[in-house]
Amino acid sequence: MSFSCRLKARMEQSVDQGPPPPFAAARPAPYARRWALGLLAALLPGWALAAGTARTPERYPEREIKLLIPYAQGGDADGTARRLAPLAQKHLPGAQFLLENRVGNSGMTAAQELASSPKDGYTLMLGRVGNLVIAPALSAQGGYDWQAFSFLAVLEISPMVCAVGKNSKLSNPRELLNELRRSPGKLKYATAGAGSIQNMSVSYMLKLGGLKPTAASALHLSSSGEVLQALERGEVDFICSNASTVIPRVKEGRLNALFSTSSTRMSEFSQIPTASEVGLRDMVKLSGWSALVAPRGLPAAVLAQWQDALKRVARDPEWLSATPQFGSSGIQFDAKAAERFAREQASLFEELAVLSRMQGSAP
Repeated sequence: MSFSCRLKARMEQSVDQGPPPPFAAARPAPYARRWALGLLAALLPGWALAAGTARTPERYPEREIKLLIPYAQGGDADGTARRLAPLAQKHLPGAQFLLENRVGNSGMTAAQELASSPKDGYTLMLGRVGNLVIAPALSAQGGYDWQAFSFLAVLEISPMVCAVGKNSKLSNPRELLNELRRSPGKLKYATAGAGSIQNMSVSYMLKLGGLKPTAASALHLSSSGEVLQALERGEVDFICSNASTVIPRVKEGRLNALFSTSSTRMSEFSQIPTASEVGLRDMVKLSGWSALVAPRGLPAAVLAQWQDALKRVARDPEWLSATPQFGSSGIQFDAKAAERFAREQASLFEELAVLSRMQGSAP
């Protein structure tokens, strides 16, 4: 007989027999305790099973997964997300993705939404260095920091390349710095937002060149794609952006590269000097990168499924052929390694943010 049937029979028997005899009140306490403990022991397994099922779903995914993109279409985050989604769908059985460009506030709008989302694996973000570590380092207004997220993988890391338009009279970094020194505020540069790697790179370059933050004027846009378009159209005079998107335009003759933040010359474009070679050695610390993140506290079973799927993506010929390799290095498809990388980057940009505030360039 099941526990529920036994309990019902006992209750019916109690009703049929009427009030308990007088000696029932004097029944020894140990008997009552044993009966209560028996009841608790019978109930606990069911409670534990129900609680366990709520925390860790038996099947994942059971519905569509929303992938937030914090910048506009055509940028680095958007491109990486659209390369990743079909391959993740291929290697994570049952997965279907809804990609949403959640643009705003230097990428913080998407990060804020993710940080407050349920920790169930159905809302993820293809984040960038800008909204994951730089924006929180520059300002506490976002209400989150990098530790609000579980880092599933660092998908690509590439150096920054500073470039000018194809018709620019500035042919090398020295000429750019000299012009900035001669005419403070005259030259313009474009960024993907005040809290972006593009803005931080230019600010750091000005500092290393002994210039004030006001030596150049910033045009803040919504994505790295818009940054490149602004330079090509002549709306700005120079940019510092990710090699993965700048180099193809340099190869096509649409832009001229001045230098890169790679530690050595890039084998794919060896004529571009490094920051060290042009007297801006410390700029090698800066790189652009993308990471797949979830709200911190993802169930272990869901994390394990993503780890297995991402390792398969990393070996997939489609991913290897579609992902730009311009100076890329240190890509981490392991969650623990990705978290270590994020911690190191957060520490770096917290230090640089202090310098920016001292220079008056941080918000």
